[in-house]
Amino acid sequence: MKTIQIILLSVLITFFSCKKPESFESKWTKLSYYPGNGEKSVRGIAVATGNEILVGWGFRNNRLWLYNTKTDTWQSVQKITEAERANAQTFSYNNLAFIIPTGSVYNVDYYDENDKVFKFLKYSSITKTFTILNDVTAFSGGKPGFIINDKAYFAGITYIDLNKEWGVGVTEYDIKTDTWNKINENSEINPDCEISFGIGNKIYLGKPSVDFVGETEQEFWEYNLETNTWKRLNNYPGQEGRASTGFSINGKGYIMGGYLNPDPLTYIKDIWEYTPETDSWEKLGEIPFKSESTRAVVIDNAVYFFLSSVSPYEVWKFEP
Repeated sequence: MKTIQIILLSVLITFFSCKKPESFESKWTKLSYYPGNGEKSVRGIAVATGNEILVGWGFRNNRLWLYNTKTDTWQSVQKITEAERANAQTFSYNNLAFIIPTGSVYNVDYYDENDKVFKFLKYSSITKTFTILNDVTAFSGGKPGFIINDKAYFAGITYIDLNKEWGVGVTEYDIKTDTWNKINENSEINPDCEISFGIGNKIYLGKPSVDFVGETEQEFWEYNLETNTWKRLNNYPGQEGRASTGFSINGKGYIMGGYLNPDPLTYIKDIWEYTPETDSWEKLGEIPFKSESTRAVVIDNAVYFFLSSVSPYEVWKFEP
């Protein structure tokens, strides 16, 4: 009898200790809707400032909102200008959000036509105020920045004195000294690469945007800050397209979404994970919403998504 009880107890312990594997779908949570004008906020910004996220602007919108990740609530931010802007570049550092309105600007409030420089904005979640910093005279356009060792980096098409020179490479912003510096260029990299992110002390750049399948090779590159060198990696194996979203979290890189132009227009729902140690890609599954030029913000162990051009009111959280 004791033997039977022991066996039964062992079976029960085994049953309750065997945790069912977490599904990919369960890693996604739909959050409260963006309260602004979604259609007018297309190609706007989303950037962390502490545990809040500054969201808004866009092609025809000059309003900003703060999203609280702890309470899943929104509050309006005081309007600082009548200017509308799209495709502005951003990065965050502690309780500060940095914004470079280098994209489509519909007002000259933050652009000096004579000197060809953009005014650089800093927003504090503590004081709830904006500050204008030193002029931006060198930057890598079109993609969000990321922090490595207390400095911000941008990878992509690199401009010096804005409209005067350009190449493909990396620029660095020193937060403590409020200064910019172009640190590297590589003429072999396709200037249409639309994805960049940082992992450790390395910067990753690749996946050229295309309209049609097979239009160009889906190259991917790694830049090592310590050795100041570029290395060609394995190609991105996912679907070609444009307007994809990239980000990094917990030592991994991710690419998701986008679209292809053939008639009819096709939205890409795949999300791929990159492991730098093995230079390998793995398809994780399909995302739960249509994603075009979606803004991704990483806070703690979660990624928040805003302002997809085809579902601009939807807000999602992904926990890899």
